[in-house]
Amino acid sequence: MSDISFEIRKAYKTALAGIITVHDQLQTGDVQLYAIVQNQAGEQISTKTKYISSQTVTVTVFYRQNQSVSREQVEDITGQIRQAIVGQSLSLSGYIMHTATLQAETSGATTGNERTYSTKSLTFGHIIESM
Repeated sequence: MSDISFEIRKAYKTALAGIITVHDQLQTGDVQLYAIVQNQAGEQISTKTKYISSQTVTVTVFYRQNQSVSREQVEDITGQIRQAIVGQSLSLSGYIMHTATLQAETSGATTGNERTYSTKSLTFGHIIESM
């Protein structure tokens, strides 16, 4: 069986394609708006017949508020992300990812690569089982 963390990140990137560019780390240069799938955590639920896991995943939208990116655009994008994930069963190779729930939504700021970005984070919960 493949690595469940990798499969989850891959499923999220596929689900968010067309909404926002998803990267694996903080970006350098003049990138104004992007997301990172991060803070994956999970615990196995005891069962004798198959792998079942409770997983949480955070999608953080990083943006530099300026003339080309407004807070309203970020709110619209996070709304689209919610629609793409909550209530959906994402496709995973070798696993079934049951309907996602939104567990938390937070705003903040972060400094990285000599830039300060505002952030909006959405944390989703999933139950995942092997096929």
